[in-house]
Amino acid sequence: MHVSVPTTPPIAVVVASAPPAAAAPPTGNNPQAPSEPPKTRRVRRLPVRLRPPFHGRLEVGALVPDDPPTRRDTSTIQPRIEWDFAPLIAQTGKLRGRALTFVTLGYSTSTQNSGGSTLHIGSVSVCESFGLPRHINHGKAVSNELGRVSVGGGYGLYVLGVSRGGESHAALKFGSDASAEYLVGRNIFVQVRYHFIGGGFKGESGSGPALMIGRRY
Repeated sequence: MHVSVPTTPPIAVVVASAPPAAAAPPTGNNPQAPSEPPKTRRVRRLPVRLRPPFHGRLEVGALVPDDPPTRRDTSTIQPRIEWDFAPLIAQTGKLRGRALTFVTLGYSTSTQNSGGSTLHIGSVSVCESFGLPRHINHGKAVSNELGRVSVGGGYGLYVLGVSRGGESHAALKFGSDASAEYLVGRNIFVQVRYHFIGGGFKGESGSGPALMIGRRY
């Protein structure tokens, strides 16, 4: 006896996929151009502004005129005092931190007038000093100081005053100077400066070297 079993027809399985997401609308002037990611801007950091190593400097010492008749008429040693102020340190270029510009006021006078004359020298000059930088951190601030040894020079105006026989006379002269200094501690320094004053007055000359000891403030 033969029994036939009916067969089940095959079942078709249909898998539907989601349509692709729509692209972001074009941006810019070109309607066909795709959107671009935001560009990263580079921030340029400015160098730290350097501070001058002092606000002012006071120097005391002596000037020795190099003209023998002047030393004979006035005195061999003339006490001198100087004040440096308005310092500006180079902020850019190869001289950054190595060049310091300031203004100097000075005055000296003879202590004895064995020859019957008294010489007074007043000066105002613009000076510049060069040295190796030294970086020191003070908390969050950074100061840049010249090295212990520095050299420099300046130019300015000198007033020569001569008192003789109860009469006083004065003349304005142009002059220059050259200096070298050594920083002993943090604020104390020793300086040697030569003053060159163009021409004499009433037979007296104020040119000559000066040895100074100073303090920075």
